[in-house]
Order: sequence, then structure tokens, then C-alpha cells
Amino acid sequence: MVLIAFEIETRPGKKEELLQTLDELHPVLFSQWGDCQANVFQPKLDKNMITVSQKWANAVAALRYLCSEPFQVLCGAINVLALSVKMTISTELQSANLDLKNFDLRKNIYPWAEKILSETET
Repeated sequence: MVLIAFEIETRPGKKEELLQTLDELHPVLFSQWGDCQANVFQPKLDKNMITVSQKWANAVAALRYLCSEPFQVLCGAINVLALSVKMTISTELQSANLDLKNFDLRKNIYPWAEKILSETET
């Protein structure tokens, strides 16, 4: 099992637009890459925060998702609508964080995730 979580701080007034984008992308993002449970949370105390939690059945499905075109579309939307993003990948053996504050780093998500997940999948 692989858990991928995004903590997103949206730009003021952009939260609803990002939620709409997530809603529109949801069927495309999770229908093609295997067993995934996805949830979107909106903390009541912080009006600009969104947390997206994805539980993947295995590392292969999670990696296919991270290198997909729909995921790149999602990264582009986050780039425009968010002030900061923290991505966490957790497995049964470890957890690793990547600060996506500099969105040029999104090109490096797949190699980073592949390294983390290859260390846990034998």
C-alpha cells in the first residue's frame, strides 16, 4: 500500500477553483492506474487549505499515476492556484516529504517517488 498526500495552501480566493479542478480531474486521475481511494479534505480553521489523500494498492500504480499526463495537468493547476504544496509519500516502511513550493521541481517528482518506492518494493 502507498499513501500519497498533498497539503495545498491556495492563493486567496482560488480555493473553489482548485476544488472544481480536482472534481473534474478525479475520474480521469484515478480510473486508469489501478486501485486507488482518494479523498479531499478542507480544514475548517484554515480557509485556504486543501488536503488530498490518495491510497494506492501498490507502488507500480502510484508511479504510473505520477508520470501521467493528467497528473501533469493537476500540477499545472496547482502551480497557478496555490501558494505552497507539500507532497508526502508513505509506505509501510517509510515516509518522505517533498516541498513543491518551487513548482519547477514537479519535473523531479517521478524520479524522487521512484527512488522512495523502489526502496520499499522488493
